[in-house]
Amino acid sequence: LTTVISYFALVAFALVGVSYATPKASINGRIVGGEMTDISLIPYQVSVQTAISSYGFIHHCGGSIISPRWVVTAAHCAQKTNSAYQVYTGSSNKVEGGQAYRVKTIINHPLYDEETTDYDVALLELAEPIVMNYKTAAIELAEVGEEVETDAMAIVSGWGDTKNFGEEPNMLRSAEVPIFDQELCAYLNANHGVVTERMICAGYLAGGRDSCQGDSGGPLAVDGKLVGIVSWGVGCAQSNFPGVYGI
Repeated sequence: LTTVISYFALVAFALVGVSYATPKASINGRIVGGEMTDISLIPYQVSVQTAISSYGFIHHCGGSIISPRWVVTAAHCAQKTNSAYQVYTGSSNKVEGGQAYRVKTIINHPLYDEETTDYDVALLELAEPIVMNYKTAAIELAEVGEEVETDAMAIVSGWGDTKNFGEEPNMLRSAEVPIFDQELCAYLNANHGVVTERMICAGYLAGGRDSCQGDSGGPLAVDGKLVGIVSWGVGCAQSNFPGVYGI
């Protein structure tokens, strides 16, 4: 079985003349209780940070660089005004060693449904272009109509919780998870949410590896292409509940 990718059409204008990150070797481990990884292996990963009056900016969600001025994330991560966010790039540590960029414009998918989480994708236009190097690079998007095989191995990454509502790590983590059968995913999640054609599932039936709270908006990549955006799921790495990603 295959899953058809139907990416957010608004990204096209952000990609003129973009050079993409070179795919690296597969990265093992998992975000939930897993291993740390280096930003140079996932240079498209960013921390989308939100302003807290007494603390400045803190990590809120993940995101992916798709061009020097544009980052793609989940719509549910971008429901405030642009001044409430910044994008932090180029560091495995979400609190130091990187570069912060102000968000100039937020474009949420016009059909985003907060209740069902359908069309859960947003674009962040930055006030200044990202300085590209081996720690900051754009990821290529899967094309409209491109198919991803069930069981193809994908990499998901972020700074989210390492267990259910557990400690949120400062250091970037990653997991290698298989693309999950779409019909079975919809059946397993039926009592918790609707898996639509704008979603793709990934994870193991037995659980154990998954994205978690704080990873939302971050990348799901197959063969160096972005095929999904961390969106929702039942708990983290629980058996019988693969993660659900927006496309």
